[in-house]
Parts: sequence; C-alpha cells; structure tokens
Amino acid sequence: MGKRVVYIFLLPLILLSMTIGCVSSESIKQEVVDCFVQMIDETVDWVEADLDSIEKHLSATKESVLKLEQVVTPALTWAEEQKADIQEVKLSGSSWSVQVDREWLSDTLNNDQYQVTSVKLSVFNIGTPEQKDSLVIEVADLTAEVKRLRDWELIDSELKTRLSRLSEQRQALIDSGETSTATLRSVIEHVQEWEIRRINDMTYSVSGAGLGMSEELTSGKWTYYRDSKEIVPADAQSVALWNILSGK
Repeated sequence: MGKRVVYIFLLPLILLSMTIGCVSSESIKQEVVDCFVQMIDETVDWVEADLDSIEKHLSATKESVLKLEQVVTPALTWAEEQKADIQEVKLSGSSWSVQVDREWLSDTLNNDQYQVTSVKLSVFNIGTPEQKDSLVIEVADLTAEVKRLRDWELIDSELKTRLSRLSEQRQALIDSGETSTATLRSVIEHVQEWEIRRINDMTYSVSGAGLGMSEELTSGKWTYYRDSKEIVPADAQSVALWNILSGK
C-alpha cells in the first residue's frame, strides 16, 4: 500500500470537498481535510518502513528453516533406514543403538549456517508392542556468536514460531494501514456536516459527524491550528479516531 494508492483512493472525496464553497468555513474544512490526508501519509510511511523490516526478517527466517532441513533430512532418512534394518537382524525384545560416524557428518551434513555434530539412534524393546525409539540430532549454528550444540527439533520449533509471529505482525500492519485509509474515506464523506467555530485568527474548533470513533464513526471535536497546519483531538471520540488514523 503506497502513497499513490492512498491519494487515488481519496482523490474523488478531496476534490468534492474543494468544490463545496469558497467561504471561510469551507476553506477551513479543506485545510482540515489536508491535515487528515497528511496524517494518513505519515501512517503509510511508517507502515511501509515496518513492513520492509518484517519482510527482511521473514525472508531470513525462511532461509534458515530451509538450511536446517538441508542438513537434517539426510540424518532423518538414515534413521528410518536403520529402524527398518533392525527389525530383521535383532532379537525380539532386545535394545540397540548406533551413532553416525563423525567424519561422515563433518563431510556431508553441513552448510554455511548449520552443521550436524551428532546423530544417535536408540531402539528399545525391538519387535514388541512396547517398542520405542529415540533419535538425537545435535546441530551447531555456525552464524551464532556463541556456538553451542542444540537438538534440531528445538531449533526448528523456534524458527517456525518466529515465522508465525512475523507473519502475524506483517498482517496486523497491513490491516492497520488499510483500516486507517478506509476510515479516512468515511470521515471525509461527512465533510459537509462539519461545524467550524473560530476561536481566534489562527485557531478553529471543528466538530460534527464522522469526526469521532466509538464502535463506529460518530460525532467528534478537533482543534485546528492554522499557522502550524496541525489538528488535535479535543474529546474522547476524536482521540479514538486519531488512534485509528495514526495506525495505533
């Protein structure tokens, strides 16, 4: 969602507000509309910046998941082959364990981020209903400042949890930006219902329908400072609307 999309989205209503009259109150209304559009512009800026950051973290995390799978998959395949062979050569009820040769691990199960350092398979009560197996695959993250051995399933779980959290944050940002823009469209539709009251030469009270938020758009009140082109919420309803337009 870029600025151009926001302006195209709001342009018909902005043009409408420009044609509703040239008297002082209508000029103030147009300036207030400009303030609201500027507010959305700033919201879009920070949403896009945060989205860019999240996208980079998402991409890096997805790459880490793939690299972990790359080094672990051969070990998982080896373990399944070993369990199949065990059924044929071991006595029923016995137990057995085997560990992968470290030289094969160092030569094969590694990439630029992860290295499998240990693979050990243990099978208990072979050939009985109580048969259980235990597979331990230890992995080192070569990019970590402090290199330590960890179970691959723990690393995998953390990566996928991070992916889920980042995806949720990304969607929340998108929803926030879209809600802000759609809400402003609805606000501007009420522009002809706004009441302008002069406080002094550079300060005006702007109130009326569509300028507040409860569970839906309601009446609200703002203070417009013409010299600084700033509009400030003046009641609880307008504060609630400001939060939405600002993407809070």
